[in-house]
Amino acid sequence: MSMSWEDMADEIESMREQLKVARSEAVFHRDRVEELEAAALRERAAIQELVEAARDVFRNEPDLDEDDAPGHCHVVPGVWDKSNGPAKGGMPCGLCQAWMRFRAALAKFDGGKGESGE
Repeated sequence: MSMSWEDMADEIESMREQLKVARSEAVFHRDRVEELEAAALRERAAIQELVEAARDVFRNEPDLDEDDAPGHCHVVPGVWDKSNGPAKGGMPCGLCQAWMRFRAALAKFDGGKGESGE
């Protein structure tokens, strides 16, 4: 069965309308991707600023240790010494745990470059 010229014209018009919708959706999604990419760049810049601020604070610490927070020294890294009594002895040091997480996050952010960024 063949289509009449009118049916073909209607089909072509329908296809043109579908194409308009598809183009509009493509533009919307392209714009959304660009917005998300720009937001990601802004977030990365904000994180970089925080990382640099942290580096500035800790860069000149003479007793900087990977496992113990600045100013802390434990026999077992990140764990309160037994001499601190039964309430603390053997328990994780919260500040040192946070320091270790910070260093791990910094290493991920730097791609393993280390504290100096070199």
